[in-house]
Amino acid sequence: MKPIIHLIGLPTDQNSSFARGAALAPAAIRAALWSDRSNLSAQSGHDIGTDIAFKDLGDLPLSDVDCVADDAMIE
Repeated sequence: MKPIIHLIGLPTDQNSSFARGAALAPAAIRAALWSDRSNLSAQSGHDIGTDIAFKDLGDLPLSDVDCVADDAMIE
């Protein structure tokens, strides 16, 4: 069985004390990952999608308002 990477986005600025914008990171990471300027090869020579399975589980629907509820969803 080959290893698998699960990608789960946590789009929230909840714990940001000054500079906001972390909530935009999951979409930016996915765009960079699938960009024609990147590759899915690791330094070990293994390729994500060929040697290493990859599953994008999407983003958790965080409220960015209720810390307790969002923390419970993440756990």
